[in-house]
Amino acid sequence: MILLAAQRSTTAFLSLPASVAIFQLEQGKELTSQQLAEVEEDLTSALAYGVNQAELNSQLSYISLRRLLLDQSNAASREELLQALKSVEAALEGRPLDAYLWTRYTHLSYLLDGLSPYTLAALDRSFRYGSKEKQLFRFRMVLGLTEWERLPPALKEATLKQIEFGASHPTLWGYVLADLSTEARATLLGILASSEADVERALRIERSLRRTREVN
Repeated sequence: MILLAAQRSTTAFLSLPASVAIFQLEQGKELTSQQLAEVEEDLTSALAYGVNQAELNSQLSYISLRRLLLDQSNAASREELLQALKSVEAALEGRPLDAYLWTRYTHLSYLLDGLSPYTLAALDRSFRYGSKEKQLFRFRMVLGLTEWERLPPALKEATLKQIEFGASHPTLWGYVLADLSTEARATLLGILASSEADVERALRIERSLRRTREVN
């Protein structure tokens, strides 16, 4: 009992920086690659104690993906992407219905191998287990619309239902439009035209985002 308590206490202490970092990232604070790498090291150490594996691997995969996406000038190596994917797979063993993990799996699988059967299967589970999760909305929409012509019918239908769900959130659509290529953007605008979305407001938000990105 004492040993188990000590293991849990040590694990909690080592994983505390991850909880703080994830909260900061979700609040919009920017962290450096070095800061995220240090958090990854702490989580890797915490995993060695064999306690709370699903949660720790979920945190590790989140931090790893954020770090790999942060530095656009240095493309992530396949080995790094595979390691992050292994963390997601380990977390899914304890949380097989977690839409956030399936979305993360989709993202990493897409970065590794494009729109592979594994990517499509993970995207399907992401929609199935978390169709109304706003935090997953942007990535799924950008991926779905970027690959619209290659999506199987079931995933096209899931994407359209997600668009219906998000029709009343112009801020979300502004960010999605700003992330899309010209062709994918035209596809989305064509779909939104027949929905209840405030397209004009979404376009204003998109223009503002694009101007900000050009300045930065």
